[in-house]
Amino acid sequence: MQSKTEEARSLLRCPTCRASLDWSPGAAACTSCSARYPIESGVVRFIDETDDFYEGAYDRQIHFSESSATGVTGKLKSWAFFNLAQSGVIGEVRRVLPDGGRIVDLGCAGGITWFGERGTAIGVELSVASLKLAAQIYAATLQAYVTELPICDESVDVVYSSYLWEHLTPETKSNLLAETARILRPGGSTVIQCDTLGDNLISRYARHDPEKYEKGFIDNDGHIGLEPGSKLLDRLRDAGFTIKRVMKLNTTVFQYPSTYGWLDLSYGDEVKWVRTLGNAAQWMLNSKAGLPIELAVTAFDRAINPISKLDAATRVVVTAVRS
Repeated sequence: MQSKTEEARSLLRCPTCRASLDWSPGAAACTSCSARYPIESGVVRFIDETDDFYEGAYDRQIHFSESSATGVTGKLKSWAFFNLAQSGVIGEVRRVLPDGGRIVDLGCAGGITWFGERGTAIGVELSVASLKLAAQIYAATLQAYVTELPICDESVDVVYSSYLWEHLTPETKSNLLAETARILRPGGSTVIQCDTLGDNLISRYARHDPEKYEKGFIDNDGHIGLEPGSKLLDRLRDAGFTIKRVMKLNTTVFQYPSTYGWLDLSYGDEVKWVRTLGNAAQWMLNSKAGLPIELAVTAFDRAINPISKLDAATRVVVTAVRS
């Protein structure tokens, strides 16, 4: 029986000429153009460069195993908690990724344990440090550009990304969607979670001084591609996708603690109430107190999702199907 690693490797192609690859312990070699791609601690390096801004910056590994819960009640409680803690995005993946299916995690950081258990998971990242973590739980981890995915056509069930979209330029987004459509099987899904340029009371206050907004919300996290949620949906439709579900988050003043942390970076030195909120947010993020707040925000936003406005959201979860 083919292992998950063998299955994942069978899907990989030379990004230069799209030919198949020959595998050895230390490298993957193109069978056509003879390009050679080194393998380092399980990471296939299709590009030979690093980005100092991102290298090691996002190395969180998310752990969850459905098999670890005992009994029907235990499984339901564990799953519901995990899904809510991840803004509901993992529930979207669960809907569209069949057991034993293939998923590509773009901008994977340290990876998500459940993806590796559910099916054959391939992680794509720029950061080698993050990929080395993901290599512990994914069938394959690739240092590669999201606009030149070394994966064969119509071969995967789901393409997933979390907090990648807002880091990309418009041109990169178009190329990424073209690549996503190329590697997805007909009827396959993409699930995107990202920060967006929302229009609500908090975000309007944040943008009242463009220079300070740039400092706290753009430069701090590399959010060069923030745009309204409606623009994301337009891009998906233009690329031939059908929108299935949209979850709108952070649409009111009741938002995730990270929002107030960014607000503090922008205005905390001058505005006392912002600094107070920022300190509280930092405390919550560094302690167990933050998790109940995040769970409550997600539950609240899910409850009002039918009536909330898309472009009020500063975070969205979108599921779209390749037509």
